[in-house]
Amino acid sequence: MLGRSLFLALAIAIQAFAQSALAQGSPPQVGKGYPKIISGPEAHFPPEAANEVYGGLVSVSVEVNKKGKVTKAKAITPTASCSNLKDPLLVVIEKEAKVAAEQIVFEPFEVNGEVLQPIFDVTYVLSPALAERILTADELQRGAIKLPNPIYPPGARLSRISGSVTVRVIINEEGKVIAAGPVSGHSLLVPNALQAACKAVFTPTSSAGKPSHVSGTISYSFYP
Repeated sequence: MLGRSLFLALAIAIQAFAQSALAQGSPPQVGKGYPKIISGPEAHFPPEAANEVYGGLVSVSVEVNKKGKVTKAKAITPTASCSNLKDPLLVVIEKEAKVAAEQIVFEPFEVNGEVLQPIFDVTYVLSPALAERILTADELQRGAIKLPNPIYPPGARLSRISGSVTVRVIINEEGKVIAAGPVSGHSLLVPNALQAACKAVFTPTSSAGKPSHVSGTISYSFYP
């Protein structure tokens, strides 16, 4: 009986810990100059989402009507490990962020007496420590040691699909890209851009005198 009671107590403790981890939600955030949030639920992500490969944050592009309600929402895919760019957890993170963003109510956005219907990003933090270490595109470019060009996909070339792809990357203490995710770009061009980004190498970045992980964006152009 004692063994069974101990097992049950351990099982309950583990379940309580898991629920506690999931209960630590992430509130929605918007940048300065955008509509203020009146109300909106926190997004609750799996504990694994705090792993550095997911980039520390996930954004949702929202379109807001004149009453301050979200009419459209599209999650921007977070980064994933370069060894598993099709990580199934990405779908879970995107869905949770999108569902939470759809329920936000904003103050009507008025400019010069006219109420607008703005489109902007709402951000949810997955890992506060990593979310704070973001380099600008210029800083990242200056620190590039190796920046391979992506291969133009034959199918995209034949279909005359061109344009730019922006990729967010996570860089480790050694300056190697360990994770990547699309910010924008055509779906046929994104995979090759991600593969090229994962081969990039940068000058290691230090924080308080110690090597640290950082994130930033790389843009690639695909033109015939």
